[in-house]
Amino acid sequence: MSGLARVLGVHRATLINYKDRPEFFDSIAGALAECEEYAEEQLFVGRSANGAAFALRNNYGWTDKREVENFNHDVGAVLDSLEDDVNVQREEVAAAANQELARLDSTPAN
Repeated sequence: MSGLARVLGVHRATLINYKDRPEFFDSIAGALAECEEYAEEQLFVGRSANGAAFALRNNYGWTDKREVENFNHDVGAVLDSLEDDVNVQREEVAAAANQELARLDSTPAN
């Protein structure tokens, strides 16, 4: 922003204040796009890469890529395993209840 303001012959604060005004938006946005393009090209120069990356992050909204590991597939497997366990326990309880009912039915009444 400072370099662009200097080239345009205005104070940096003036440029910042004017960039959102409709009558100046296209001109300033175009100039900023050229500055952004120049900074992006500097990423490949080597010596200027860190400064260019800083400028792109802080002036143009660029971000570093962040890797996020997705564990959703593991959650699905765990849920399937838990469901299997619940079904086994349900069958065991049902079998025990049937055995108890059979035992009660075979017991002579007093």
